[in-house]
Amino acid sequence: MTGTPFAEPRRRRSWLPRIPILAVLLVGIGGLVLAAVLTVLLIGLGSSRRNTYDLLSDKADLVMSAIEQQVRLHLEPARHQAEFLARQVAARELDIANRTQVSDTLNAAQAATPEVSSLVVIDTALQATLVSRQGIVLVNDWSDDAATRERLDEASHTKQSFWGEVLWTRQLGAFINLRTPLWRDGAFVGALAAVVQVGNLSRTLLAIPGEIVGRAFILRGRDEVLAHPNLAARRSVATDERQPLPLLGQVDDPVLARIWDPKRIPLETLRARTTEGHLVDIDGRTFVFLVRELGGYGPTPWIIGTYFDQQDVERELLRLVRASLAGGAVLVVALIAAIGFARLLGRPIIALARSAEAVRSLDLAAARPLKRSVVRELDDAGRAFNQMLTGLRWFETYVPRRLVSHLIGRRTTTVASAERRVTVMFTDIRSFTSLSERLSAAEVAALLNEHFALIDRIVEGEEGIVDKYIGDSVMAFWGAPAIEPDHAARALRATRSIATEIASDNRRRIADGLPAIHVAIGLHTGPAIVGNVGPAGRVNYTIVGDTVNSATRILGEAKLLDDPDDVIALASGETVRAAGQEARLCRSVGTRQLRGRMEATELFRIV
Repeated sequence: MTGTPFAEPRRRRSWLPRIPILAVLLVGIGGLVLAAVLTVLLIGLGSSRRNTYDLLSDKADLVMSAIEQQVRLHLEPARHQAEFLARQVAARELDIANRTQVSDTLNAAQAATPEVSSLVVIDTALQATLVSRQGIVLVNDWSDDAATRERLDEASHTKQSFWGEVLWTRQLGAFINLRTPLWRDGAFVGALAAVVQVGNLSRTLLAIPGEIVGRAFILRGRDEVLAHPNLAARRSVATDERQPLPLLGQVDDPVLARIWDPKRIPLETLRARTTEGHLVDIDGRTFVFLVRELGGYGPTPWIIGTYFDQQDVERELLRLVRASLAGGAVLVVALIAAIGFARLLGRPIIALARSAEAVRSLDLAAARPLKRSVVRELDDAGRAFNQMLTGLRWFETYVPRRLVSHLIGRRTTTVASAERRVTVMFTDIRSFTSLSERLSAAEVAALLNEHFALIDRIVEGEEGIVDKYIGDSVMAFWGAPAIEPDHAARALRATRSIATEIASDNRRRIADGLPAIHVAIGLHTGPAIVGNVGPAGRVNYTIVGDTVNSATRILGEAKLLDDPDDVIALASGETVRAAGQEARLCRSVGTRQLRGRMEATELFRIV
């Protein structure tokens, strides 16, 4: 607000502007808000750029994994088929001297591996039987071929399948070959070669959606192109075995030809990852290259990679810049209305953030459904979130929350199977059939649900995982996916807690005129294979192996004991010894010959 101009004559006041205090406040607050918005906007843009490159890093790993998986899905069936045939030779089920049997077997193997162009069996006398995908059978004498003799000698020094160098013939063009040594009774009797044409790899890359991987390619070394979409329609541009693969400049791709440009700029965001990346300026446009080395397919490592225009990466960032600038201008114009809109928009967003945080930590009980909003987009988002929350609550009933929490913390989307030392528990309601005959279907379901809830709560309380429910039985385990050195002790504590809870529950049931529940429990500790089991889209994280089978056998022994106790729990000596002080109250009940095990197993009564 202007002050009174004491030095000026009174009559000159008429030309001075008279600004209301409200306008001054609005202009002052508006200027401060605008300055604050611009500051936050600039900071936000910088953060958004960093987030964009963080997303690029995540996408880089995802893209490379997609390409690598596609390559392995194309080539690994050949290895599996070759090793299967090698086992047949070792077991004398396939005699490589019997040409008729060999050709019939190779024809059948071709049908199971469409990626393989031909299969060849060569004995130590360099007599070869070749079967092509078209069913053509050739019997050749390659005893004068020095190169074949050298490759056969190379195969005789190993017992594992291995991929050789890229070769070229006029009939096949460029191809890679898997060599599998054939052994019988400890003696080397020949080798099996599976031929995969290089052109098929290029067609495999076309099967990956372009919006996911950009322009995918595979190099052998740094200069030779093994697979590229431009090569899918032709076998190769090479003309002889001296150059079986085209060079970078021979696949009609000027961008790929500049992949190793001396002026390339490394992507610092990928330094800590298995995927490497760099930027290359080509004719005023910047391209992002992502590469990863892929070993195991020949003496020269392969490089899988892709590239795409940097503008595709930053398109979302540019949209954010435009939207933010427009939002800042609108905010200055509609400052007063923005306060009301902020409250209108802020409350559902805060509620969404809080519920989303609860979902992130898998605390679905704390995730509250969102209320309806008068803003259409927020209302759509709220309804979508509520539907997602309903789906997650259903999902939580089928998947152990502790298992999901552990797997969420992993960087990879796959869980490789591995051997772990674990403790496995099986529970079973004794005489359940006779018990269920006295109850209605609804009563049986209620009884089982209450019983399973009791066991699930105790097992998770000891950081175990309930793997599955089988009828009236429960399977649980400790020691995976998180490594737990005291897994046996946890299992024993859980067993005793189950016994205490069931005894207490039985007293209540008897008081209510309901039949008591009698439970048998079996525990065993040992090695097991832990990981994903099942086809894609229907995977189950579980454990398999003799340890699981032994636990079921021990459960069977517990069910055979004639004991009126509420719970009969038996554990193997391996579990008792692994449990340490936790097993001090266990008592031996002798040894049993468990079905499927050669040695007798000492069993201990826990409760």
